Amino acid sequence: AGAVAVIHAYRDLWTSYQEVLPRLGHDEWVSRLTQGYPLHPELMATLTEKTATLPTFQRVRGMLRLLAKMISHLWADRPAATYALHTHHLDLGYAPLYNEVLTRLQQSDYAPAVKADVAGGEHTALAQELDAQFYVGLPPYTTYVARTLFLHSLAYNDDLKGLSREQLRYACLAPELKVEFLDQARDKFLTESGYLDDRPSTPLRFQIAPNLTNLLRREAQKVDPGEVRAQLNDRIRELFKGRTFN
Repeated sequence: AGAVAVIHAYRDLWTSYQEVLPRLGHDEWVSRLTQGYPLHPELMATLTEKTATLPTFQRVRGMLRLLAKMISHLWADRPAATYALHTHHLDLGYAPLYNEVLTRLQQSDYAPAVKADVAGGEHTALAQELDAQFYVGLPPYTTYVARTLFLHSLAYNDDLKGLSREQLRYACLAPELKVEFLDQARDKFLTESGYLDDRPSTPLRFQIAPNLTNLLRREAQKVDPGEVRAQLNDRIRELFKGRTFN
């Protein structure tokens, strides 16, 4: 009885936001959710169509192990606005899930990106910083966006990595979550992220190397404001020495 109520809530949600979601029939989403409840159909599609292309991922055993850790952590944590298991419930700040994804699947090249943008462990990552600044008392929208983008980045073939803005909304949207806040969190995260692929016309996805935003930020941090001010003062004196303005 509880499942029926949840499935109806998702159906109504998808119908009300149909203009900004992917052009897939909502009846098919409802059918998939009914068959796979409490697993969101997008989570299963991601694991079977993207994650499963990694040579290190065992389709059945690996999926069961990953889902078991996700469900166990979710059951203990009980986050608000949770009615089904989404990709954004893959909490990489939880050591067993971090080790499952980055160590067992041999994706450790993404460790700097995870630490900086998704889940920093002892240090606060960008997603948590933005949530603390803009979404206090609300679900962690930026964290949900970051986790979803990361899981969608794990695929063997380059053309499978990432997702569109419409697909991101579908992946994250749940009862009590607002599309407007999801879009806002996405835009803020895209602007600040140091590891998202920032090349034009690419899907929303993480990359292993820092992006241009991050490189510029690192170079700016190397600049000593006092030294810059001294150089500017010296050049001003050189340019305007003599009787130019007498």
